[in-house]
Amino acid sequence: MKLDRLVRLMSIAEKIRREPGIVYDDLAKELEVSQRTIRRDINILEQAGLPVQNYQGLRFMSDVELPRVQFDPNEVTFLLLMTNFLSHYGIDSNIPESLLKKLRKHLPEKMIDKYQTLQRSVLIHPHDNEQDGREIVKRLKEIIELKNRVQIYYQSNSSKNESWRLVDPYGVFFKKRSWYMVGYCYKNGSIRMFKCSRVKEIKSLQDKYEIPKEFDLEDFLSDSFELMKGEPTKIKIRFKKEVASIIEETVFYKGEKKTKYNEDIIYELTVANWREVYSWVLSFGRKAEILEPKWMREQIISELKDMEILYSSIN
Repeated sequence: MKLDRLVRLMSIAEKIRREPGIVYDDLAKELEVSQRTIRRDINILEQAGLPVQNYQGLRFMSDVELPRVQFDPNEVTFLLLMTNFLSHYGIDSNIPESLLKKLRKHLPEKMIDKYQTLQRSVLIHPHDNEQDGREIVKRLKEIIELKNRVQIYYQSNSSKNESWRLVDPYGVFFKKRSWYMVGYCYKNGSIRMFKCSRVKEIKSLQDKYEIPKEFDLEDFLSDSFELMKGEPTKIKIRFKKEVASIIEETVFYKGEKKTKYNEDIIYELTVANWREVYSWVLSFGRKAEILEPKWMREQIISELKDMEILYSSIN
């Protein structure tokens, strides 16, 4: 359920409890939505076990004591800053302002003032290269809620070819400055990742689908060093003392193992695609050495020879 709707449901329930006899029109005006939306929300309240009768206005059929949700200042600040952050990355940009307006009715003014002061000190700059993918993310959020199968016109990163794909979207996530969709691709017959900025067009179909109960987005991504999937590969790397503190202080992968070796760090991990780790190690230059597997060491040697030829040919 969307955060905005959850806050609105809490407001409606509290209003009916405090002001029995309130009418749809008053609720709609106060919450700045249509009467039709209020009716849908009241249906949700009834399904949740809060029966509402419409007799001389709206009122609960029996005494209802709503559980009080107590927020401390840090929790409120975190909630509002997170919605503000997400609004820059494909989430409805009106949500932070809308949420703040509704929370004002339930929280002390000092708490709201603290958030607004902090907000002016925390700047979030979205990456320009993801502008194209944001509209796709918004569409996908709605589609995943409805469980509608989609057709996407997608540009493959490897072949650069564009083609239509039939996909059951399972989820979206943000990583490495980009939004991605995970879903079952009927063209490949498997679960795949799609970069949202490479989705040129998206069509929501009437066909419904179900996300398999055994699928978990976090588990699906957990064996990837960054994004790519493949066969598991065990890798051992020695990082020289110049970069040892960086490796020691930072968690790069949840299954990693770090061992001190004199002033160096021995770094071990098993990942689903070795190429991502390969590129990462190369970025450290002479300060990182792949110890295992042997074939990856040989790959590095070949790469360095090619680089030597490239740079020695420059006048």
